[in-house]
This record gives sequence, structure tokens and C-alpha cells, in this order.
Amino acid sequence: MGPNIHLQQAEKTDPKESATLKAQFIYGLVLVSLGIIKQTFQPPKSSRKVEAEPSESKEPLDAELLVAHATDAIAPMILPMIQVLGGITLDDIEEETDSDLSDL
Repeated sequence: MGPNIHLQQAEKTDPKESATLKAQFIYGLVLVSLGIIKQTFQPPKSSRKVEAEPSESKEPLDAELLVAHATDAIAPMILPMIQVLGGITLDDIEEETDSDLSDL
């Protein structure tokens, strides 16, 4: 994996945490990639199978291309997402449940 502008910007913001940010960035993208690869090669479950319009040729999905597009798309938000999720405490969850979710 080459340099990524989003990772580099985060490292400039907090140089002391550079190694942590790099690890979070890499592991976050790896987890997303593994999920895509698993989904690409896993046979669809009958209850979740949604038929698209019939096509004459069903080309297999290119997992490598799909992963490349997905990781490019999520790269700008993976570090903020990890940091926010990592900062959630049980108290935060209880407050959200008590206030915002009661309206649903």
C-alpha cells in the first residue's frame, strides 16, 4: 500500500500517534476488504437472494477491482470512524438509548 493523502493528513495533525493511525488505517481497510472478498465469493443465501433483471451473461465479480474501489471510497472516513467508534463508552450508549432512540 502506497502513501495515502488521508493518512498523511491525520499523521500531520497528530504526529505522536503516527504509528497508531497507520495501524488503524491499514487494519480498517483490510477488514473492509476481507468483508468484500468474503461476500464476493460466498454463494447467496436463498432468503437474501434478490434477482436483478435477467442478463444473458453473468460475469463473475472482480473482487480485486471491487476492493480497490471500496477502499478508495472509504479511505477518507476510515480513521475518523475508528476514532469515534473507539471513543464510545457504555455511558454514551445508555445516554443515546435513553434519549434519542426512545422517539423511534
